[in-house]
Amino acid sequence: MKAKCLLFAVIAIAAAAVLALLRLFPKDETGTKLSSSQASSSLSVPASPSSLSSSSSSQASSTISQEEPPPSSGAAYIRGLARQTAQRLVQPGMTGEEKIQAAYEDLIARTFFAQPVGLDIWQVRGGGEAPSYLENRALSPLAFGIGSCEDYAAALCLVLEEMGFETLYVPGLTVSVYGDFVDHAWCMVQLDGVWYHLDPQLEDNVIRNDLLTYRYFLRCDQTMLADHRWGENLLAFASLTPEQVQEVEEHWLTPACPTDRPAPPPKELRQAPQPDRARLEGALEQERQRYEAEHGPIPECELQVIPPVFGLEGYGPKDD
Repeated sequence: MKAKCLLFAVIAIAAAAVLALLRLFPKDETGTKLSSSQASSSLSVPASPSSLSSSSSSQASSTISQEEPPPSSGAAYIRGLARQTAQRLVQPGMTGEEKIQAAYEDLIARTFFAQPVGLDIWQVRGGGEAPSYLENRALSPLAFGIGSCEDYAAALCLVLEEMGFETLYVPGLTVSVYGDFVDHAWCMVQLDGVWYHLDPQLEDNVIRNDLLTYRYFLRCDQTMLADHRWGENLLAFASLTPEQVQEVEEHWLTPACPTDRPAPPPKELRQAPQPDRARLEGALEQERQRYEAEHGPIPECELQVIPPVFGLEGYGPKDD
């Protein structure tokens, strides 16, 4: 009798332990048990960028990301697009430089230079508060393959951030086709503890016969100064208003980029055909109408899309 009681007690204790473990380790949607670290990250939206990074890439927290957006929000929708792009591009065994190169090439191949579209569609697809400037400017290239220099730069920043890199958005000037300086934007990335410039839109602009030459890929300050102005050299070069000077000094001074990274060999890069803008805008308008028919009018919202320093006249393609 005592032996039976002891057996039942052991079984009860074991059952309790199993139930405790099941509560500790939740299941994903497929019913697969998750480890404790996976269980923690599965509740985070968006997922941690470091989950895609390699030991050779920078692990510092990005200067773009402030707080993780709510699961249902415009910011989460846009960052989700960036995450999907990063996950599509990253392959096992890739080095940090190979990841950056993949993101750079993909953005150039899939984006057509034009005024962005659908900058308010996050209200339908995510809702909530307005996304940040970088998130909103990244939307058009990531979702529709269209954008100006600001949009290229913002999209590349977000994709690289989802790969685990620290990035900076850089507003400045570049030389136009007419030889004068015009406002422009590009980005910087930290790789193996060193900062580099990346200018995907200008790279896209100089491609001829589908040949990508990596002219603006992982460049140093000295190389970029041939046709770019930004940060401290922008203050010395450009005729800025006192307000612009203050904005640059407070927000847009950048770390030094001391040396070029050796450029990859030129390669053929087939670019996507130009999107049908009229058809795309028509489809977006129908999407808004369907949403309003089901949920009521979309709330008025001021979009955060005015480029810093030079953007007082709005946004759009430049001669750069």
